[in-house]
Amino acid sequence: MKHLLFLLLSLTPLFTQAQLNGTYTIGGANPDYATIAAAVSALNQSGVNGPVVFNIRDGSYVEQATMNAIPGSSTANTVTFQSESGDSSAVVWEWGSGNLGANYVFLPKT
Repeated sequence: MKHLLFLLLSLTPLFTQAQLNGTYTIGGANPDYATIAAAVSALNQSGVNGPVVFNIRDGSYVEQATMNAIPGSSTANTVTFQSESGDSSAVVWEWGSGNLGANYVFLPKT
């Protein structure tokens, strides 16, 4: 029984994700997250334990993202999405659905 308990306790970190804190990149070569949706998914699953900045690399992103309330976020633990180059016109985020009810790029859930 001791061995089974030890095994379960030692495997627990494999099934939990660390909360996000710091600066991450989205898109381009060797990003932390390949897509905006992947970064939002990590936020939804892990939450934050400090301020988080996502630098989106220049390019076009054709995708949708739905964000839940972010565990750990506050006025001090903010989440920012911004253009890595500082030129907001160099990042294009779009979705072209023919269905008006599903035609969004970002949908916050409460």
